[in-house]
Amino acid sequence: MISEDPEFTFAYFLGGYLAREQGEIEESLNWFKICTECSNECEELINLCRFELGWCQFTLNNFSEALPLLKEFNKNHKSNTFKAWSHFIMGICHANSNLEKAVEHFTKVKEFAWNEFSWDKFAVRKSKEITEGS
Repeated sequence: MISEDPEFTFAYFLGGYLAREQGEIEESLNWFKICTECSNECEELINLCRFELGWCQFTLNNFSEALPLLKEFNKNHKSNTFKAWSHFIMGICHANSNLEKAVEHFTKVKEFAWNEFSWDKFAVRKSKEITEGS
């Protein structure tokens, strides 16, 4: 069991990130949830946790849980970093239930993409294939 201690907030974030990278998605969710509970003074860290929680929920095919987290992340995140990938994930989440909304997110990917970021390059390429055909 992970114990909560505000002095280790960033360590909780890193624990979640590493767990996600190792494919331990449930464990990653626990780390990020604890990080959000402990970091009430750092809104940017809480917002990054929303992104990571949304990504984890997406990975688990919990699209209805991923969408509000990613929407809140996009609303509050000041930088364009991670927004292209976030919109790509949101497009996939909407694809089965709301095609119009999915296309809206896929078309936003290019607007936020960073050419140096491989996830963004992938998201741009796949979004174009989805919306325009391959």
